[in-house]
Amino acid sequence: MAHTLANDKGITLRDAEDVHISIIDPDQEEEILRKREQLLRSRADLGILQHFTDTPAAQRKRNRSSWLAEPASRRQRTGLHTKAAVRSKKPNPMDMLTDDLMIQIFKHLPRLPHLLRIRQVCRRWRDLSCSPRLWTTLSFEGQEHVTSANLQTLCKNTPSLKKLRRLSLARVHGVSDAAVKAIPRTECAATLQSVDLSWCSGATDKSVVEFSRCPGLRELRLSHCRNVTRRSVRILAVRCPRLEVLDMNCISGVRDSLLEVIGQNCPYLRVLNIANARYITDEGITSIANGCPRLEVLDLSWCSRITDWSVSKIANRMPKLRDVGLSETRVSDVGIAELTRCCSKLGVLHLARCMNITNHSVDSIIRHCKTRLTSLNLASCQHVTDDYVEKLITTCQSLSCLDVSKLPCRTISDMLERFTSGRNIQVYF
Repeated sequence: MAHTLANDKGITLRDAEDVHISIIDPDQEEEILRKREQLLRSRADLGILQHFTDTPAAQRKRNRSSWLAEPASRRQRTGLHTKAAVRSKKPNPMDMLTDDLMIQIFKHLPRLPHLLRIRQVCRRWRDLSCSPRLWTTLSFEGQEHVTSANLQTLCKNTPSLKKLRRLSLARVHGVSDAAVKAIPRTECAATLQSVDLSWCSGATDKSVVEFSRCPGLRELRLSHCRNVTRRSVRILAVRCPRLEVLDMNCISGVRDSLLEVIGQNCPYLRVLNIANARYITDEGITSIANGCPRLEVLDLSWCSRITDWSVSKIANRMPKLRDVGLSETRVSDVGIAELTRCCSKLGVLHLARCMNITNHSVDSIIRHCKTRLTSLNLASCQHVTDDYVEKLITTCQSLSCLDVSKLPCRTISDMLERFTSGRNIQVYF
């Protein structure tokens, strides 16, 4: 390759050895460019965050160093070496707006980095950007370059967080539990209502327990937090009785005893996700059914010990249910008949890999949910046949998502052409 390049381009062989050629698959080019842009944006955001969390002395030192690194000609043009820059006499329309109006405008900034960037415009914007009214939501979701030092310094040097209501550290992999613990130890503990620590490296039992300092906590998401166990969730359930949303998907060691504590202390729960809790039984679900009558969303997917007994309990005690996940459980046609009959608001139902589901369940769904059903998952339900899938599609006109993948259907393609024309529906098969 090097010899050919040298001959074709007039490059010596020694020069050609230093040439690195990357061949990009055209099908992957768009994804590579997207990830590159995301990486550059994340690094830029990190630089702004570092600037924001620095102490004033550190900021002055950094500004001085960057100015000295510039050529002398540029330093003279910028005028930074003089006592003050010459100000334009032309009035700025933004200066005519009151502080309240400016804050209302800043509230529409979509992301945290935008709020950090406006600090660099002028002193007034810097002061306004620190208004607690702008810091009700703090989201670092997916920010790969956020570090523990950034988070701890932000908590220490930012009195703006005293009105923080919503915090997201979802998919942040570079922070420790010590950094996460620093957040509820600030003034924001009195106002914090929503915390998302899904897939966060700093989510451990020690850091999660600290959020029990937040008496007004309404929402807690701990999905796929491998270092969080039932011990910390138990403490939170007791100390935060106003919880409305609790996501424990893939939390280690969830047992019936924890569900009993939740049922006794969290009567306001509207959303509960305990998917992949393979050790819970009908007894634990009975505790939830008795203590959480306001539930609207319940995910029991891959809780392999759940039977029709649990489904009957939740159907009769939770009339507000609108979204239920029962994938890979032991539920049968009997439980689905009871669920669809009692839960008049049911619109989303997941029954993937439920080996006891047959056409009778589909018939119950059509009879009781045909006007409200928007999403149904019947993947790998081997006893559901083509004619009932056809009946489902033609009868449930509100249906927008249907998964019948890995079913023994043979005529699904022809069926879609005939019955889904002009409808906004996604069918997976």
